[in-house]
Amino acid sequence: MEPLRYLVQANLILTVLVLAYALVLRRTTRFDLNRAVLWVIAFEAVCLPFAKLPTVQPEPVRAVVHQTTEVFRKPFRLGWRIVRLRILIENGM
Repeated sequence: MEPLRYLVQANLILTVLVLAYALVLRRTTRFDLNRAVLWVIAFEAVCLPFAKLPTVQPEPVRAVVHQTTEVFRKPFRLGWRIVRLRILIENGM
């Protein structure tokens, strides 16, 4: 990994985590918890830039459009028994 890229990623991670810490745990009086959280934040800022995340490839638009058109090509049948039953129920039979 290039050193500049690593430094940028580590600083971004550190910034986000420290802001989250400042919003959530800054005013707590449990100093042991605060110290542990700050150590975890520092550890994650060092290690997370090396993590390999899976790449997600979006599905091609053509395949999605084809699936959508297949749904609309099927004939739509309205169950008249259900419609009649609903009308009877709404009108109090």
